[in-house]
Amino acid sequence: MTLRLLLGRAGVGKTRRCLDEIFAGLRENPLGPPLVFIVPAQETFSMERELAQFGGSMRAQVYSFRRFAHRVLRETGGAALLPVSELGRRMMLKGVLLEEKGSLEMMGALQNRPGFLASLSELVGEVKTCRLSPEDLIGAAGREAGQLGMKLRDFSLVFHRINEKLADKYTDPDDYLNLLAGQIPGAALLEGCRVWVDGFNSFSPQEYEVIKALLQKSKELTLTLCLDEASTKRRLPENHPFVKPGETCHRLCRLARAAGAAVETVYLAPGVNWRFKDAPELAYLEKNFFTYPVHAYKERLNRIFLAAAVNTRAEVEGIARKVRRLMRDGGLRPRRIMVAVRDINVYFPLLQRVFEDYEIPFFIDHRQSVMHHPLVELLRSAAEVWQSGWTYDPVFRYLKTGLAPLSRDETDRLENYVLAAGIRGSKWYSEEPWRYVPGRSWLEEQPAEDLPPELAEMDAMRRRAVKELRAAQLKVRDAASGRPGRMTGRDWSRVLVELCLELGIPWRMDQWSRAAFDAGRPELTRQHLQVWRLVNGLLDELAEVLGHDRLTMAEWGAVLDAGFEALSLSMIPPGLDAVTIGSLDRSRPPRDVAALFIPGLSEGVLPAAIRKYGVFTERERELLADRLAAKELELPPGTRDSLYQEQFLVYRALTRTGGALYLSYPLGDDEGRAASPSMVIRRVRELFPWLEAELMPTDPPGGWADLDFMEHPAGLLPRLALRWREAAWGHQIHPAWWRLYNLLAAKAEWRPKMKLLVNSLSGRNTEAPLGEDLSLGLWSRGNRKQKYFTSSVSRLERFVRCPFAHFLAHGLQLEERAVYRLAPPDTGQLYHEALRIFVEKVTDAGAHWDQLDDEQVKGICTEIVDTLAPRLQGKILLSSARMHRQKDRLLERLNDTALAMTRQMRESNFRPAALEVYFGPQGKIPAEAGGITGPAPLGPELLLPSLEVELAGGVKLTLSGRIDRVDLGPGREGYYLRIIDYKSGPEKLELPRVLAGAQLQLLVYLQVALEYFAAVCARAGQIVEPAGAFYLRVQRPILNLSVPDVPLPQLEREWLKQFKLNGLLVDCGAELYRLLDQGLAPGCSSLLVPASLNKDGGISGRSAASVYTPGEFQWLLDALGQLLKIIGQDIAAGRVDIAPLKVGKAGACDFCVYGSVCRFDLWLPENRFRSLNLDAKELRRRVQYEVGRKGGACFDFYSLDR
Repeated sequence: MTLRLLLGRAGVGKTRRCLDEIFAGLRENPLGPPLVFIVPAQETFSMERELAQFGGSMRAQVYSFRRFAHRVLRETGGAALLPVSELGRRMMLKGVLLEEKGSLEMMGALQNRPGFLASLSELVGEVKTCRLSPEDLIGAAGREAGQLGMKLRDFSLVFHRINEKLADKYTDPDDYLNLLAGQIPGAALLEGCRVWVDGFNSFSPQEYEVIKALLQKSKELTLTLCLDEASTKRRLPENHPFVKPGETCHRLCRLARAAGAAVETVYLAPGVNWRFKDAPELAYLEKNFFTYPVHAYKERLNRIFLAAAVNTRAEVEGIARKVRRLMRDGGLRPRRIMVAVRDINVYFPLLQRVFEDYEIPFFIDHRQSVMHHPLVELLRSAAEVWQSGWTYDPVFRYLKTGLAPLSRDETDRLENYVLAAGIRGSKWYSEEPWRYVPGRSWLEEQPAEDLPPELAEMDAMRRRAVKELRAAQLKVRDAASGRPGRMTGRDWSRVLVELCLELGIPWRMDQWSRAAFDAGRPELTRQHLQVWRLVNGLLDELAEVLGHDRLTMAEWGAVLDAGFEALSLSMIPPGLDAVTIGSLDRSRPPRDVAALFIPGLSEGVLPAAIRKYGVFTERERELLADRLAAKELELPPGTRDSLYQEQFLVYRALTRTGGALYLSYPLGDDEGRAASPSMVIRRVRELFPWLEAELMPTDPPGGWADLDFMEHPAGLLPRLALRWREAAWGHQIHPAWWRLYNLLAAKAEWRPKMKLLVNSLSGRNTEAPLGEDLSLGLWSRGNRKQKYFTSSVSRLERFVRCPFAHFLAHGLQLEERAVYRLAPPDTGQLYHEALRIFVEKVTDAGAHWDQLDDEQVKGICTEIVDTLAPRLQGKILLSSARMHRQKDRLLERLNDTALAMTRQMRESNFRPAALEVYFGPQGKIPAEAGGITGPAPLGPELLLPSLEVELAGGVKLTLSGRIDRVDLGPGREGYYLRIIDYKSGPEKLELPRVLAGAQLQLLVYLQVALEYFAAVCARAGQIVEPAGAFYLRVQRPILNLSVPDVPLPQLEREWLKQFKLNGLLVDCGAELYRLLDQGLAPGCSSLLVPASLNKDGGISGRSAASVYTPGEFQWLLDALGQLLKIIGQDIAAGRVDIAPLKVGKAGACDFCVYGSVCRFDLWLPENRFRSLNLDAKELRRRVQYEVGRKGGACFDFYSLDR
């Protein structure tokens, strides 16, 4: 029995020496005693490939320590116990903490803290690795009463209990090496074996015991360490990379002498296998990186390259270009190139996307999480469905996995229906059929008993969708044995396994695997099958570990999530020729790597900033380490050991290649924050002062430097668009860009993308007119023989704000996906209907407005809302407690508005004459309508004919609309008429917006009402004069008072002022003032209408903006008629311009839902707002001038061409 130490610096051929000795043994005797090669787990695949290249052998085997334990235990016994994963151990620890809560001094109160179980489980694994027993920890605690003593006593108790739970039934993976050390002496398969151990720089106490056992069992044990002869004979400084290998070497020698084994030390010097024999600068870097004082390298550099990138994206794209250049110009195979990173979370996703775009074959040497896999999402969402009560998100996460019984198209259709209908909870599995009809108005009656075919199909789809999921939920309920939601871990696992079997998951995984293989995706082929095995194994383990523990649904969901997070996919390269992308601290480059890229060398990355968190603080670890060292025991590595490991990692990273070493760092992150280079970069610059850093820009800098970007079309297409744009601006660009376009345009696979690029650059984001024929066919719904088309006033306003949005909404009829929510249009509809019913109830009851008190108003409003709420969008106001509260808020606003309306009626002589007056194609003037005499009664529902506008070419525009309320007030010669339009938000009538066509509604409604009521009153010999057109806001106002303790009368005045009508008032003299507001006297301001009087009884300047003379009003009506013709003519001509209107700071795009369709962009020269910035006072003076001037003309500010 001999311990042979192969010592040497990096690159001298230690691994090659081991392989050569193994190959020599195989050639000498192919069937002799075993040749065991033990390497780190992440290096087993590459070593097995080396053996395979020799020809393969049954005698020589490559193992990691853990795999070697499995092999020996299968031979000698000890592997029959059920293994417990990290998750299983955490669950056991949770149970122990609960059971021993009363006996624990500190940990009982910490068990529910986030991350505590993970830290405690990690500490258990570390203590087992160091071969410490609970008695050792009790001895270290002694009688100390401080925090460390309490922690040690608590932990020793927990450690003792967890060992009891594991005994004779389970095997903790951290115990495998202890079992291996005990079984090696009796392992017949190791008789006469030779062992090589390579790739380690330190060992745990468990591994030392295994080495000791192997040393006694084997014929010879050869162990390599990265250590030179000089370092074994002197004390090394703390910053030296060989501190840990040196300590390991001395400990191995002591171990061998204690075992009575001979120690042979072989120092390997650079020779024929020296990695740096053709790279003197890399040899200099390896020898002098940790040597002081600094001596600069003075020779020419050919193997070390330094780059600084603008950001991480530019850095990765720069690496991709260099990799392609090495493969094309340097003749390197992809397998001889490696990219090693430290920050895998940042760089792995970027490298994957960029290398795929650049068509570089690659393999990411990293265990992948299973959380992204559809099977895992299926089980997680199923548990969440049961826990959340069948809410929208988890149900459709379940259905969209592709493993549910619905196709993708059926799932999308079902989702649209569910969003519109607000389906949730028991409605998913209720026996009652779904009856919600999408798009049904809230005022219509309920659908018939017989379901329409589309509803029957939707109902059948949802039953298929939830059949297996609901059946599994019923099993949960039955297995709970009367305890709501509490089942044993075995029952929970059984339910999920049966759900998978009922859904045919094993068959689907096999189907997906075959499809991936046929599509040329071998990595997915293995992934699908591996995920099913992992998930099945996890459920088996949970059934064993938590077999009799009763868990609630929430606890089971947390356990399941923790289990899935602990699972990972072990990946092997799908091909032999691919660039390796790995982590610096885990991955090993191929032995013949010719180009090594190390990106992301920022401050705090390499060496990393050490942050150690856990049960014990760093100071407590030091104290405990001293106490254990006195008993020749060892504590898991702390911060000091981690610093030693970081120094060795730096050394190893810089010496892994004898070809070309590419170091790079970003100058900033993706958010624009500056980043400093690592000390590695600074040290390399000290050693090689002539080494200049190449800048990796985000975009080509221009000129000849652009040629460096010419590597792959995927990275050039966006830049090609940029260069064309610069050429269009008159800038000089390199001719290679035109050559690039010609090359790509000639290739069929790139032609579609080039076409899109050309269209995006040469095209303009504009829309040509449809033409009159197509336009009339569209707006008259396909009948091109008709010379008229129908619209509404609100649609005309939308056309003025943006013709393209008008075309999308009313021409193409594009709509947002319906969602079950209470939106402003729904509340507005409720307010309109409620106020109509309120006025009808007051009038029909014969009650006088003066006699209504506040309680009566409140009672009427409550009755109305209770009646209307069940009819609003599928009873949305009754669907939840939150919606019930929203219903109360709506009632409060309606009640305040009705009270204000009542006070307005008391203080004025205007009374409602018509409600919800419709004018449009279905309307006509009632032939039997008589004249009006006396006080204006509330008439029947009015259906008036359309407002017709004659356009050029014999085309006629017919307008429809609905007037909320028409009021009449008695005058000496007839009646004054005003219209009221209810608004749920702030709205102000402004003259510039009226003349621009953006506010047509009030004036059009007033004109329609005047024409009808003038004709009706004329039969009684009376005339109707306009009094005004106003908005009434439905609100519950919040008063902003400057002083406290305001008297109640003044408070009511301030409250009523918030409901003042806003709009246009026609100045018909004192008679109209008294009708509008009985309290409006000279020198006062009205609380009801926008009017103020001077002391002489005339209109004051404060209300001049809202009060118009009859002449000015007539001018506005004439201008309105002219404006309607111009707008109608543009619609008939098919104008669909992308030309949004902007009034002040408010633009038509602010709340537009069609932004993704029109792609309006102010960076494009053709996209501009039609700005309307007019001074209202100056505009009013111009109107007054035109009215006073003989032959004054009408004007407007509507145009789509400015």
